[in-house]
Amino acid sequence: MNSKERSPRTFFYTVLLMGLLVLGTIVGYFLLLPRAIPKQITVAVLPFDGPAEVAPHLKIAFPRHLTELLALSRDLTIVDFDASQQAMDLDDEFRGFTHELGATHIVDGSFEQDPETAGKYFLTVRVVKVSQPAWKVRWDEKYRFSDEHLLDIRDRAILGIRKGLYDNSAGELIDESGMRDNFESYLKEQFLVESKSELDSTTIADRLMNMDGNPYAVFLAATLDPSVRSEAFERALTSNARHYPSLIEKAWDEYSESNDLHTYIETITELAGSYPNSEAIKRLASVYHALGWFEAEQELLYRWVKIRPRSGEAALAFAFSRYRTGNDAGVQEALTIASLREPLSKTVQMYRTLYDGEEMPSPWWEQEADPQLRIRLLAIQNRTSEAGEILGEIKESLSCDEELELSLYVGELDQAIDQLDCVSGFWMQPPGWWTDDDERWVAFTSDERYESWRDQRGFSNASTSQLVPASIPKLFAPVRRVLPE
Repeated sequence: MNSKERSPRTFFYTVLLMGLLVLGTIVGYFLLLPRAIPKQITVAVLPFDGPAEVAPHLKIAFPRHLTELLALSRDLTIVDFDASQQAMDLDDEFRGFTHELGATHIVDGSFEQDPETAGKYFLTVRVVKVSQPAWKVRWDEKYRFSDEHLLDIRDRAILGIRKGLYDNSAGELIDESGMRDNFESYLKEQFLVESKSELDSTTIADRLMNMDGNPYAVFLAATLDPSVRSEAFERALTSNARHYPSLIEKAWDEYSESNDLHTYIETITELAGSYPNSEAIKRLASVYHALGWFEAEQELLYRWVKIRPRSGEAALAFAFSRYRTGNDAGVQEALTIASLREPLSKTVQMYRTLYDGEEMPSPWWEQEADPQLRIRLLAIQNRTSEAGEILGEIKESLSCDEELELSLYVGELDQAIDQLDCVSGFWMQPPGWWTDDDERWVAFTSDERYESWRDQRGFSNASTSQLVPASIPKLFAPVRRVLPE
């Protein structure tokens, strides 16, 4: 057979092979690659829409609950639901999801009245890609409420949302059918709590604790009534071993009882790696700050800021960390961001005023400023007697940590030492904008009572010298790939 006879056949197979390669590339890019290599996806779940007659717990508490379940994902960044609510409340000032929340995708939902049956609604839930000018629906599904149980809708929606986001990192949904009878009742109570209802919190906690098999309900009860903390966390984890809010709080309670710092750091590090959309990130960052690991702390704070993009507290933590490393420009930037995020926050404005150190043109702050700011400013002017009088007037309303810091400002060393038994902070670093050699801080940390407390909490030099920070990139490495050693 000569070359001329072979040419048509060769050409046919060449075209066929190229076609298969193109088809394989398309299938791999759109179907296989996203599941093998996770993308940088940040998801914001929005409050749901619906007619006024649809109960608010369905439009607010239900999507909040979906956010908590989506936060199990390791390869996605899940925006805190409060931030989503705040962004939607901006109305005409809203600049878009990518600017306000850093979101690449949103999850939204809408209730519509069934035109054929009174009291019945259709709920449509969607995943929408918003990182490009032309938004694209990645997934959507319609449910019939209340013919379908809300718990079943929840499970189907979570699986569908993850599919629309190419997320395989969260594992199987745990069977929570034991809370079938009280799931919607929990959402109603949760809405009451988040809306800051004037109902007695202990009464709500009692109702929540009676919701058998519901880990979310008993955990919420623990936030309202500290006396049920231990029982609530145990019950929550019995119902759902992956209920990460309970795991995080239980780790803190165990550290508070045992003072085993090594075990606490090991546990909270594991939780931060397993649940990088949780408060474990903030808890680990606070330990790193106490130990003076400021660079690693800031890597954690970058993650926390993504989760809480509208939080002044997160930006303020950045400012304190940068101050310890002498990054003045970084402090100014973080304080500006904190003020923009929470312009009405007294804490943010107080620390910004103290850092700026501007000359006051008039004594406005002596009468109008928040008492805690007044105490600090008076102390800076060496008017400690006046500052101490104000502290005496407000001390009953202060937390132990607030009273400790203000006592240091007014030079009441014994009063500061007395607060160590009940503080929630680590107090291994000076208050904001104080230097390590401030004479008040030196006197405080040199006191044998402080040294005894510090060592008891696991922060003795011998103990901390054995600790090293985790590699944050490895900690947050996607589950479908492992960073090289």
